[in-house]
Amino acid sequence: MGKALREGRNYDKKLFAQFMLQQTRLIKAIEPIIKDELVSSILVEAKGNEEVEPNSNRYRYSSRLKTYQTLIEKLRRMDTTPIDRIQDIAGLRIDFDGTLEMQDTVARRLEGVMKVSGAKKTRILDMRSEPHNGYRAVHIHVDFPAGKAEIQIRTPLQAIWANAYETAADIFGRAIRYQGGCECLDKREREIVYTLHNVSDRICHVELSQQEVRSRHRKDNKPGAIAPPVTENNRKIEQVYAIIGDILKALRETRNNLESSLPSPDEQKG
Repeated sequence: MGKALREGRNYDKKLFAQFMLQQTRLIKAIEPIIKDELVSSILVEAKGNEEVEPNSNRYRYSSRLKTYQTLIEKLRRMDTTPIDRIQDIAGLRIDFDGTLEMQDTVARRLEGVMKVSGAKKTRILDMRSEPHNGYRAVHIHVDFPAGKAEIQIRTPLQAIWANAYETAADIFGRAIRYQGGCECLDKREREIVYTLHNVSDRICHVELSQQEVRSRHRKDNKPGAIAPPVTENNRKIEQVYAIIGDILKALRETRNNLESSLPSPDEQKG
């Protein structure tokens, strides 16, 4: 089935629907495990359109299946990989207000509960020090008897950057998410993408600084005392978040303008 999808040939649609249904069931089986772990934390779940911002003490859980088109693209990139060996068709995500150290802790705890819950194999992937085209996060790959899934864990800065870059990919093409994908862009488009790459480097710097400042604070100050360096670092993180937010807003406006300028299906027919 995977080969037929990859090559654009006829495939067993009933078998494909059953496969995707199994991925949906896998997500639904993993969801309560993650939610139970999150409920036991000191963070509060974000409601409605509430953002998971720096210093908000919030988290948000979400999940998704790969769309048909993105699955086809991945099958073609991975060349000969069977469809049931693709790790992230079933994807689960946690965005939360926390430090790099907290991100590591959440990943280890979730990996542990996945093993207890029957995962045959687990693997933590740290994509922060060596990002993928600017994308930073911690991923957990889990293999259950029912299938494979990927759990993404992101800080507020990592999450809003990913949203901005995904929006840029909607405008300039999904190829920018991969090595060499900017070669077909014009100068202005490349500058926007490279700006996002530079902002990603800044995220790395301020989050490492945050970790260092808070570790020093715990060592040098009494519990509960808020040292000026911590307050200053929080301010810097909020500034970076605001900068990315402005970029994201501008990109969304551009995308919306492009979409509104496209002819409707009836106009295309007519």
